[in-house]
Amino acid sequence: MTKKLLLKLMLLIVSISTTTVAFGQTSLCGPFTLELNDSYGDGWNGNDLDVITSTGTTAYTFTSGSQATFSLSSLQDTISFSWQGGGNYVSECTYRILDASGTVIYSSPSGNYMTVGAVQHFIFCNSVSTCSLPSNLTAAAGVNNVGLSWTTNATTYLYHLIEYGQAGFTSGTGDTAWAYADTAYITGLDPATAYDFKVTTMCSSTDSSYTVGINGVYTQCAALATPWLEDMESTSSGGSTNPSLPQCWEYYKSGSNTYSTYQYTYSSSWSPGNSGSNSLYMNSSSSSLYIGDSSVSMTPEIQGLDSATKMIEFYARAGSSFYDGEFYLTFANANGDANSIRVIDTIQLNSTSWEKYTVYLDGAQTGDARVGFMMICDGSYDYLYFDDFNVLDIPPCPEPISISLSSATRTSATLAWSSSSAAFDIEVGPMGFTQGTGTSYTSTTN
Repeated sequence: MTKKLLLKLMLLIVSISTTTVAFGQTSLCGPFTLELNDSYGDGWNGNDLDVITSTGTTAYTFTSGSQATFSLSSLQDTISFSWQGGGNYVSECTYRILDASGTVIYSSPSGNYMTVGAVQHFIFCNSVSTCSLPSNLTAAAGVNNVGLSWTTNATTYLYHLIEYGQAGFTSGTGDTAWAYADTAYITGLDPATAYDFKVTTMCSSTDSSYTVGINGVYTQCAALATPWLEDMESTSSGGSTNPSLPQCWEYYKSGSNTYSTYQYTYSSSWSPGNSGSNSLYMNSSSSSLYIGDSSVSMTPEIQGLDSATKMIEFYARAGSSFYDGEFYLTFANANGDANSIRVIDTIQLNSTSWEKYTVYLDGAQTGDARVGFMMICDGSYDYLYFDDFNVLDIPPCPEPISISLSSATRTSATLAWSSSSAAFDIEVGPMGFTQGTGTSYTSTTN
């Protein structure tokens, strides 16, 4: 055997030994959901996905909106999922496969990373449970509770096992309850919070149904106790006509032009928020035709806000150093009514980098229940970003904020700051001095 032939054989052996399956496989029996998603919100723009079974091929797509869902089943069958493309803006298109409990078993990359005609995932069913799964699972939410109901399809059974937890919890780690009929009432939940619920019929000690689920059930809004934090990460990205704000926020816009000023949840990996990918985005037009138009994003109702004992911390940055970076902090009533919105502060953002801002809400009056972030169109283009909103109680001895140098001479200086206190210790020294080694002063004003 020649060296050249031996080398070819060695290469062939290496090639064969490193061959891998080009798509993922899942053993799954029972119903599941195919979820098509579009990141821009205008449908799949002519693209489609083929679902191939033993009985034929069906093309799935949708023409508008951000998402479409389809119910499928793998009972005693095999199913392949093959991206076909064929349209525009393929990078906006993704799809997911979820089992009956709502657990994601496959999540595709965007269309520009999928090979047209290739199978991305494959589902096969080797056995079928003899214990019929429940169907028609629905949920009705209250402030601290959720009522569940479903259709029982098993002829005889011991009970139904319910597992629940905040949205995204891992099966086996949630709270559990038992139901001996086709309804259940779950209590002790937090308001304005998303929960997942999973129901399994237990036919015997050794036989149970497939699990079905309903995900992202929000309990109703209620006045939220402080401290309260919103990092914007649980909210999907919106647009100029769709604010897509977090649960229980309110939004108001004046003026008839869509683009005069607007706000929405913004998600980006190349321009991320302060603590994640999401932030609140504000935009204002440069057109003088829309001067005076305003947009306001308002937090959920805050318990005790009108006691004038709260403060808010948030992170913000200007979109560009070429614009003024100005916005207004407001109060509003529990409903977020337009006629209740009241400006309490005008704030200029200092930097295009994320910075922390603190505002004492000690000017709140009876009926004030929400804090708002307002942009007013003044004929100058501007855009801003906000993240990590935190409303908390003003501490008994709050730190001074917004310290500034009002004036200075060769031998004196005038400082200003904001505080709800009435007594202050001031220490001065050369730049970089160690605290405790400087010259001390006191003041009863700020």
